[in-house]
Amino acid sequence: MNAVAPGRVDTPLLRSLTTENPSVFDEWVAQVPMRRLILPQEVADTVASLASPNSSAITGQTLIAAGGVPPAGLQGHNAQIGRSQRDGSRPRP
Repeated sequence: MNAVAPGRVDTPLLRSLTTENPSVFDEWVAQVPMRRLILPQEVADTVASLASPNSSAITGQTLIAAGGVPPAGLQGHNAQIGRSQRDGSRPRP
C-alpha cells in the first residue's frame, strides 16, 4: 500500500481561509521552494502515477507532494532522519 501526502493545495477553500488577511497566503507561498502552492491536478496526477502499472515496484511508500516543503506531520520524522545521518544515532519510532 502506498500513500500521497500533499502539502498546501491551492483550492478555493484554502484561499477563503485567507480572505481577511491576504498576506497569510503570500507567506505560505514564500515558504515553498517552487514559490507556488501545488494544484489539485498535481495531487491527482501523483496518485494516478503511483497507481499505474509503471509503479508496480513501489510499495509501502509515502510520496510527499508539497513543492519541496514536507507536510507538518512529517517534519519531526524528517528532522530525526537528518540527525541520524549527521551523528550516527538511530531515529526514534
